[in-house]
Amino acid sequence: MNTINAYCTLFDSNYADKGLVMIQSLRGYDKVSPIFVLCMDDLCFEILSSEKISNVEIIKLDDFVDDDLRKLQQIRGKGEFCWSCTGKLIKYVLINYGPRTCTYVDSDLLFYSDPIVLINEMHTKNCSVQVVPHRFPNTRRWRKVERISGKNCVQFNTFSDSQDSMELLDHWITQCINKCDKNSGGDQIYTSNWGDIKYVNISQNEGAGLAPWNVEKYKLSKNNNIILNKKTNKQVDLVFYHFQGLEYLDRYRIYIRLRKRISIFDQSLIDYLYIPYLISLEKMKQMLKEKYGVVPIYSHSSGLFGDECNPRNLKAVISDLIEKRNVKKDTYDISDFI
Repeated sequence: MNTINAYCTLFDSNYADKGLVMIQSLRGYDKVSPIFVLCMDDLCFEILSSEKISNVEIIKLDDFVDDDLRKLQQIRGKGEFCWSCTGKLIKYVLINYGPRTCTYVDSDLLFYSDPIVLINEMHTKNCSVQVVPHRFPNTRRWRKVERISGKNCVQFNTFSDSQDSMELLDHWITQCINKCDKNSGGDQIYTSNWGDIKYVNISQNEGAGLAPWNVEKYKLSKNNNIILNKKTNKQVDLVFYHFQGLEYLDRYRIYIRLRKRISIFDQSLIDYLYIPYLISLEKMKQMLKEKYGVVPIYSHSSGLFGDECNPRNLKAVISDLIEKRNVKKDTYDISDFI
């Protein structure tokens, strides 16, 4: 495969709705760059094989794992095992398919503009590796979180095929194989000192990595996909939002877990981000149920669904959705949206 840029991601059937929605949004801006998906279970591989998405290459887990990962698969939890695979997936794509750069993309992102601007930023800085920082608020509470979770977020990590990049990638892989758990910061904590490495760029693009932990810094502009930094009033093109932490309380009620973390934010920005995303997830869930008999759910609870109720068609007009949101409980009820 002769290409300049490639993307890679990983998810299982329980995360397939998010992964497929992410791919759709990325494909809306980049129809050329290949996207490699490591399918973390057989059902996910079946779904991706059947969907035959243009320029998406799928990788079966059994064909990917080596001896190190096979051992970890037996002793690490699902999340920890996924973290253990991230660096190896990037290297796997670079070595076996030959792109000049490979960017790992978290499956719960949604793109609002072409992320090529981020890769171009790395090249402009004459760097061969790039990561996106968490951009936690500068408060005592969030500084404590940063010490645990790391300065940078493994959500959009770009590595080139250069020697220094590959050496850092190998070092990161080794660290994650040796230890990679929630209590020690997972795979992210190892990237905290990368800003001291001359060939690593820490992205300065504020439109990359908007997320629940930093969204309070911004408000919605009158122009679509433009956000404003509340402190500087600087306009920023939104590149992607990280929809981390969604919790399905039941089939249609989703707790977005914002007010548990922050108390002041622009509700119009939250509605702008979350309502269309949750509707896109619901459309994807309905498709997956009808075609594959599965309704993905990621929650801190289990066994919520029981017998699935019949799927309902989404309304064409959703202008009344904002009025029906449950703001006080930080919960969106998708049954009001469909």
